[in-house]
Amino acid sequence: MLSFTLRLQWYPYLEQRGIQGHTAAWFGVGYALYCAGQGTARMEWPVAGAIVRTAVAIAGGALAAQYGSGPPWIFIAASAGMVAFACFSLPGLLKRVGYDFAKAP
Repeated sequence: MLSFTLRLQWYPYLEQRGIQGHTAAWFGVGYALYCAGQGTARMEWPVAGAIVRTAVAIAGGALAAQYGSGPPWIFIAASAGMVAFACFSLPGLLKRVGYDFAKAP
């Protein structure tokens, strides 16, 4: 019940700032690229993105808690981690795009 109450309390703030749905899309992009990395056997960038996402979320949450900023800033820290996850996963895919004509039969 406490979680539901907090969600209702901070929902107008999240809706006003526009971080509720947009960062979920970034996480979806990062996760899709993570799965694509598994398919191409190139996991360096997606794993780096997952590590950076965790580090950004933990560091941002710790700073928000230390300065007493409250739940909105913790949500923003988690959102920044999700955006970092997608941004770090993308270069690995972009490096693999294209056809190597030198190896063509």
